[in-house]
Amino acid sequence: MKIVFLSNYFNHHQQPLASELYSLLGEGNYFFITTTEIPDYRRELGYKEINVPYVLKFNNKNAEAIRQILLEADVLVFGGSRKAFDLAKERVHAGKLTFQMSERWLKRGFINMFSPNLLNETKNYWIGKWYKKPIYRLCMSAFAPNDLYLLHQFKDKCYKWAYFTKVQTISRDDDSGAFLAKKCISIMWCARFLELKHPELPVLLAERLKRKGYCFSIDMFGSGEKYETIREMIEQKELSNEVHLCGKRANEEILEEMRCHDLFLFTSDRHEGWGAVLNEAMSNGCIPIASNEIGSVPYLLKDGENGMVFQSRNLESLEEKILYLLDNPNLIPSISVKARETLQLWSPNEAAKRLIKLIDSINKGEDTPFAEGPCSKAYPVLK
Repeated sequence: MKIVFLSNYFNHHQQPLASELYSLLGEGNYFFITTTEIPDYRRELGYKEINVPYVLKFNNKNAEAIRQILLEADVLVFGGSRKAFDLAKERVHAGKLTFQMSERWLKRGFINMFSPNLLNETKNYWIGKWYKKPIYRLCMSAFAPNDLYLLHQFKDKCYKWAYFTKVQTISRDDDSGAFLAKKCISIMWCARFLELKHPELPVLLAERLKRKGYCFSIDMFGSGEKYETIREMIEQKELSNEVHLCGKRANEEILEEMRCHDLFLFTSDRHEGWGAVLNEAMSNGCIPIASNEIGSVPYLLKDGENGMVFQSRNLESLEEKILYLLDNPNLIPSISVKARETLQLWSPNEAAKRLIKLIDSINKGEDTPFAEGPCSKAYPVLK
């Protein structure tokens, strides 16, 4: 079986799954084709060129060769850019098995329906009769099926998908009971300091926790346009001893910090796509307290079992979830273990094997054999 992925650029979040597929399928049977360079703002966040044998860069010189690879592959999985969509069209019209992967379309609501890209995709779906073709949707957000349902597209043809970050089997000091001897809870926040990430929430939360006499620390990692605003906010509220701005760090350093912190605040609103940082926190045993509007949350989190889910942008809800853990510290070690166990199901290795099985089932005229996890059926989320 030959599988080709087609997207904008290749990065460290995509490499674990790509490497698993390359290992399973063998040389010459897996390619990842990129259509653009890594944008500058991503490079500033630490994204680097990754040199692996299965990545091909589309350009004018190899356009015809790439076209042939796309047409001749047994399966194409595409997404990420308008160029990728345009390159995939010939194959879809030819009736060859194809998967389109995407986050949610209507992050801003129905105003997104007037975007040129969405109008173009809708035109191809109906006028180009893609609805009659063997094209399926891999939903990289639990809310993608909701949007597709509203647009009357891909009915009963959606499957759960994700960003599959590297998953390691680790142990923490917490597992041995050492956690219960701690006097203070360590909390972590890591994101760009942008409006949609709501960096003000950790500061407002700290103010309330301090007022109630809890012992804690919040370390905030990242940079961005709201960084200075947050720094001033911390000073004005006299929280410099409780909330620490730690700046940008390389990804490996962030993962190590996750292994050293107890709780992870993920405060983005509905404008967040998948949110791969949730995978990373869970796989490193840092218990997430995450907004219910983040794309990965309904797939990965069960409130109170492997993490906590709060109502997006709602400080009272966030405080309630944190206080539950602070008042029941004996639960934290077991929730940490369950978070790590969840990521074994959502691991790159498991996703690669499941995608191959899903393809085999579709080719046999059958549906997915999976009831949950990657490649299981994706339906609209009830809010």
